[in-house]
Amino acid sequence: MNGQLFLTSVSNRRGATLVVVLALLGLMMVIGFFAYKIAGQQQANSEYFANTPRAKARNVADFDRDALMNWALEQIIKGAPDSTKNSALQTGIHGLVPNMFGPDLYPYSGTGYHVFYDSGLAKMDNNLDGTFDGSPLLNYSRSANTGSVGALPTGFGNPDAGYTSPDLNSSFLAYRGYGVDEFGKPVLVVMPSYHRPQYLRESSGLFHR
Repeated sequence: MNGQLFLTSVSNRRGATLVVVLALLGLMMVIGFFAYKIAGQQQANSEYFANTPRAKARNVADFDRDALMNWALEQIIKGAPDSTKNSALQTGIHGLVPNMFGPDLYPYSGTGYHVFYDSGLAKMDNNLDGTFDGSPLLNYSRSANTGSVGALPTGFGNPDAGYTSPDLNSSFLAYRGYGVDEFGKPVLVVMPSYHRPQYLRESSGLFHR
């Protein structure tokens, strides 16, 4: 009697595993279907965008990476050529080689450019007589100097000073350190390469680039 009841209960549960398996397979099929549709839509969107003029203009494969890198390194090492009128590295004054050798080709034999502050404005005094000789320039490009290459006043020294510091003479250097604010508290100072915010000040009749 008991054996017959056991066999009957087992036989009634034989289809439960099959139902669970089929349900899981159906769920996985639905998930796979949605994943396939989403992936197909993303591919179609990518193809549509790739065929637009805007996307073709930004196609990285159209650019020569080596040529672009060499062009950038040339400006950093020896300065920008005269044809690059929008480059702040024109005249070579901010290049690594001119900063090391100067026009006389003797390394670190120049006086450097001396900057002092008068009424809060940065001014240049290269003969150290305490008088204003000119405004310090960071950008010598034609675009920043009304169509002509920026030039230092006659008699100014050369950038190959006998020291290395993140100032006007070594604009390729960056600086990250701490200074002191007006309350005597330390404050983080970050000065990127080719940028000297302490010289970028304006007043009536005097503009620093």
